Amino acid sequence: MKDVVAPTRIDVELIPHSFISGRVLDEDGNPAPGVRVEITQAIRGTGSTWYTSSVVTGNDGRYRSAAMQTGAYLAMARPYPRIRVSVGGRESPEKDPPPPKASDRGRRTWVRTYYPAAIDRSQAGRIVVRGATQLDGCDIHLFAAPVHAIRGVVLDDAGKPANGAVSLAPLDVMEMAEKTVMAQDGFFEFPDAPAGDWRIVAEATRGGVKLRGVTPVMVSGKDLDSVTN
Repeated sequence: MKDVVAPTRIDVELIPHSFISGRVLDEDGNPAPGVRVEITQAIRGTGSTWYTSSVVTGNDGRYRSAAMQTGAYLAMARPYPRIRVSVGGRESPEKDPPPPKASDRGRRTWVRTYYPAAIDRSQAGRIVVRGATQLDGCDIHLFAAPVHAIRGVVLDDAGKPANGAVSLAPLDVMEMAEKTVMAQDGFFEFPDAPAGDWRIVAEATRGGVKLRGVTPVMVSGKDLDSVTN
C-alpha cells in the first residue's frame, strides 16, 4: 500500500500596496507644476538604487506614487527632463517651470533635487514604506544653482577636431545625460551648466571607428573655456 502524504497548509498573507505623496515646491514655497518626480528603491547596505516609477506633478505641485511594496525609497524631482514621454497617446504634461530669480551670483537654474531638499544623492532622505500605508507630506523643495558656460574642443586620437555628440552628465551617479549638444568643427558649448561636478562624454566616428572620451569638470564661480575631450 502506498504511503499517504498528508497535505501541507501554506498561509500567504496579502499586504495592500502603499503610496507616498507630497508636493514639489520652489524656493518661495510656491507649487511647481509639470515637474517629473522619479521614485527609486534604495538597496540596503549598497548605496545603490533601482528605478521604480515616475509621476508628474499637477497644477498644485502635488504628486502621488504608483502602488509600492514595502521598502526604502528615494524621491527625486527633475525640473528639466531631457526626454519627454507620451501619456496615453497625448503630449506629456511636463513643462519647464519658471526659472528661479537671479541672485547676486548671476543666473540660476533649477536642478534635480532629492527629497526633502538635497542635490547630492548621499544626502537624500530615505522614505521607508510599510504595508498598507499612505505617507503624505513628502514634499521636495527645489534647489536652484548658479549656471555658467562650458566651452571646449573634441579631438580625435590623432589630435584633430572631431564632430559628434557631447553630453553633460552627473559625475556621482550613472544617470542619463542632462544635456546633449553636437560639436561643430570640434567646438562645443553648454551655455547654462549648473554649478557642481560633472562629466563630459564625447562620442564621434572616424573612419568607421567609434571614438569615446570622458572628462570630469567642476563648475563653480566662472565659465569654463578650453575644455579638451
